[in-house]
Amino acid sequence: MHHFSPDRVLPLLREAIAIDSVNRTFRENRAGETSLCDWVEIILQRQGIACRSQPIKDRLRNLVATVAGRDPSRTICFEAHLDTTTARGMAVHPFAAELVEGRVYGRGACDCKGALAAMLAALQTVANDETPPPFTVAFAATVDREIGLTGIQRLLASGFRPTYAVVGAPTNLAVAACARGCLRWRIAVGESPQSYAPARRNAISDAVLLIGDLERRIRRRAAEHPHPLLGEAELRPWRIRASGLEGFLPPHCAVDFDCYTVPDCDADAILDEVNDAVTLLEADEPGIRISVEAPYLNEPPVQVAETAPLVRAALDVCHAAAGPASLVGLRDNGHLNRFVAAGIEAVALGPGDPALARATQECVEVEQLAAAADIYYNLMRNPPI
Repeated sequence: MHHFSPDRVLPLLREAIAIDSVNRTFRENRAGETSLCDWVEIILQRQGIACRSQPIKDRLRNLVATVAGRDPSRTICFEAHLDTTTARGMAVHPFAAELVEGRVYGRGACDCKGALAAMLAALQTVANDETPPPFTVAFAATVDREIGLTGIQRLLASGFRPTYAVVGAPTNLAVAACARGCLRWRIAVGESPQSYAPARRNAISDAVLLIGDLERRIRRRAAEHPHPLLGEAELRPWRIRASGLEGFLPPHCAVDFDCYTVPDCDADAILDEVNDAVTLLEADEPGIRISVEAPYLNEPPVQVAETAPLVRAALDVCHAAAGPASLVGLRDNGHLNRFVAAGIEAVALGPGDPALARATQECVEVEQLAAAADIYYNLMRNPPI
């Protein structure tokens, strides 16, 4: 079992945190994660590790690096995203990478520059080993995780299909083999927004009735179908927009919903509840007008079997590196969902407490950081056969 000292990984993490890679959608910097991508490329080139760029848009790009294995037909991929959420409102300096009592603080320390630094340290060591790894080892640094997922989409659209994938995510070094899905859709209430006739009903009041009914229905449905690791499905109305003039009833409004789904309470079950609720409300309130638009996001929940080779191998390596290992679920959907949907056996695994991801005092424990490098390296050297 290879063991990394914190000194091997900590400098990489502190350098990564010092580079502002807030997603450009937040409009806090013009470059977004491009500077961090440039830094990763320099790190790889210094070690003589082959890498290539995948252009996305403007200057955004993924990086894909490889270390050739003895069996080139099989690949294990380690993937980490480069962008972070907003740095506004943090209680610590977002880019100072301060080390305090065994923790490194800063935006992205936990999500997911800790995993990025540990993967880079492990990859560098594998590349310098005297013997090649059993499988080809790929490393993918992807962009635009926080908002658009365009990086992972571009990676998979290119035909990239590793045998296994390990997604960097804050899991406290537990193995995540399942993740919630996300269904996102809009419901329009009231007259057409182009109508100039005086409204007969208050579209906002009607929308409030509908929201309350949907929350009750989906809460009841979710409670009947909890998942042992992911919990219950969760409805979140997150935006309401209305049209109208002062002194007049608002004739139209639109409500955007997210519903975080689990395997036994998926998109089909949720949309059944939505359609039933609309049908009953329209029957009870003959003057109400409701239009359910087609979902503009439908990311299914995913679950990899506990007996799958990668899951078992990850649990064994985590146990050897950090003590008793456990299975957890990812409540935040994203890259794990995309790999599994593409038919790739995948897990999410990394240093950091998921409760601290995007927090005002985001941090990661140095001890976990070094253990993550151990885990990644030993999966590179001992992939499931």
